[in-house]
Amino acid sequence: MLRWAGDTLPEALTGLPASDGPYAPSKTVADRHERWLRQRFYDADARILAALGTPGDSVLTADLETEDRGWMTVSWDASRAEEIEVEREHPRGLTESWLSLDRAEDRRPDGRPGPARRPLLDLTRVDLELDLTSPSKEPLQGLADVQPVDGEVTARLELRPSVQGLTALQLQLAPRAEVTAVRFADGAPLPFLRDHVGARSQALRKETWDSDLVVLLPAALAADEPTILEVDYTMRFDGYAPGRSWYPGTSAGALVLRDLHVGRMELTVRDDYDVRAMGERTDERRGDGTITSVWRVERPAKMLTFSLARKAHEETFERPELPPVAAFSSLGGFMNADRVHDVGSDVVAALAYFDRLLQSPLDVASLEVALIPAGHGQAFDGFLHLSDFSTATDSVAAGELFRAHEAAHQWWGHKVGWAGYRDQWLSEALAEYSAMMFVQSSVENGDRYFGEMLDAFTHELNGSLRSAFSQFARPGRSILNRRALDRVGPIDQGARCAVAEAPNAYQSQTYVKGALVLHMLRELTRVMTGSDEAFVQILRTFVHRYEGEFASTADFEGVVAEVVPADWSWFFDEWIGRAEIPTYRWSWTVSRADGGGAPFRLDVEIERRDVSDDFRMALPVRVTLEGGRTASVLAMVAKDSESFSFPLPERPREVELAPDRSVLAAIEKR
Repeated sequence: MLRWAGDTLPEALTGLPASDGPYAPSKTVADRHERWLRQRFYDADARILAALGTPGDSVLTADLETEDRGWMTVSWDASRAEEIEVEREHPRGLTESWLSLDRAEDRRPDGRPGPARRPLLDLTRVDLELDLTSPSKEPLQGLADVQPVDGEVTARLELRPSVQGLTALQLQLAPRAEVTAVRFADGAPLPFLRDHVGARSQALRKETWDSDLVVLLPAALAADEPTILEVDYTMRFDGYAPGRSWYPGTSAGALVLRDLHVGRMELTVRDDYDVRAMGERTDERRGDGTITSVWRVERPAKMLTFSLARKAHEETFERPELPPVAAFSSLGGFMNADRVHDVGSDVVAALAYFDRLLQSPLDVASLEVALIPAGHGQAFDGFLHLSDFSTATDSVAAGELFRAHEAAHQWWGHKVGWAGYRDQWLSEALAEYSAMMFVQSSVENGDRYFGEMLDAFTHELNGSLRSAFSQFARPGRSILNRRALDRVGPIDQGARCAVAEAPNAYQSQTYVKGALVLHMLRELTRVMTGSDEAFVQILRTFVHRYEGEFASTADFEGVVAEVVPADWSWFFDEWIGRAEIPTYRWSWTVSRADGGGAPFRLDVEIERRDVSDDFRMALPVRVTLEGGRTASVLAMVAKDSESFSFPLPERPREVELAPDRSVLAAIEKR
């Protein structure tokens, strides 16, 4: 089945004869189109109309039923940063992305993707009016028994086209938002396409809609001229505004968070509720049983958010080196003021640690920490969402790690953004490893917890259940990873690294493996320079050099090579660009040396398995001498079997290969 618009139809198909009889709808085509909608939320009709209304745009989607791989989809989409993609529809339901690349003329000389192109639309400002006074029929949410509300929203968007002659605008909006009207600022209504996907399948909630919102225009827009659209929609809010997609934005895919904008939020709640939002509160007024507050965000941000609470409680924390930090939550259910205080204290401690570590002060006027009825956390400019469930755990160190991770995103993600989806690991891995360093240095028994994290993370990636009872373990993901060790993609594939057997592989690769890669880098630079200062300097240099920018993996590699001069390309190619995890078997012997020089010689034999022939890794070897003195050297293993000899001043008491989990590998002593 082929669906296309523009000049993308293969030349071999252009000469096919036309049908002689009346058009007969194809059941296969209809079934595949329905499958795209229900499984991928992809509306081919809307995308084709958007392409027809965009000068120079083109799209081709070819669905192919293969002999031994089921249905495969090959597509070209000029609106994507990487236009070419091959996907497989796995029988278990997940659509796997097998290949994604940009046009040959856009690639770098080494074949890597070229720089991101400017999106067709730039969202420069969004003004939002929300009526949040209607209680939802959904059950109470979270630890604090938060009542969801059915919000009525009007979003006023200021958009600037980057091309001349647009007559269709492709926007994105959260699937649970039901759009009721789109119009120009003067009130003239506009037709739009947004498929009601939830009506097509009992497996989806009824209020589920296609995430694309295609708006058709009566006349072409001029390039770089601002255009104002207003969108009315209804949407359920469970006490907070989730992520970036809760208001309409440009359809930029992985580049959506590069679309910085200012905005205004006018939030009306019942008078037994309170609300906190990003930016500065500039007005508040009371109505008949309601309170309306106005919040302005005048510094361009990646996304806007708010949180509301019933029986609200807020506590403010002051430290000289930090902006004011406030912890905000509903009280009720199992949530009390003591829990709110503990969360605020933990976040302040983490922020102060990162301030000292990175020597890069926070550049926000204040920071709000909102406990939300959800199982996740998310960081915004000067605003944090933290799961209220995290306050109920007995796993103290895991809770500290979670809160510190979100606090670290004020630097990794907001001060320094990421260039594209292949580089997003920098944000998550740096936040996770920075949080691990905080736990190690600041929490009682931090060194023990740090080692437990390294063990649990390594076992998760290797598919082992040896750390199943650790507070940092996720046994379910370990089992899934075991089933898919040879199929999961590398870190630099971002969300594409997930496969049907391990649908959460993105989290394992980006957060867990990414953190372990940074730990390996730290241990290597420690052995090479003799201290931890080099790794700390890498972090400081990176955050200072790329503050306010969108950094790439190549940028980070460049900083590493600058601080610790060496060729680091092999390290990034193998640990970021590949998914292999090696196994090393080793042994050591010591003997008296012949001739002059050191009196003893250490011989180390290392066997390598489970990786490609060209895989290499520098393995730290730590020697403990009498009296407890230690020395470390590196053994660069580039073959399946290698031997190394090191001179020693005295007979060693202990020899360790890759101590302190300094290498992500299975280490076996012969």
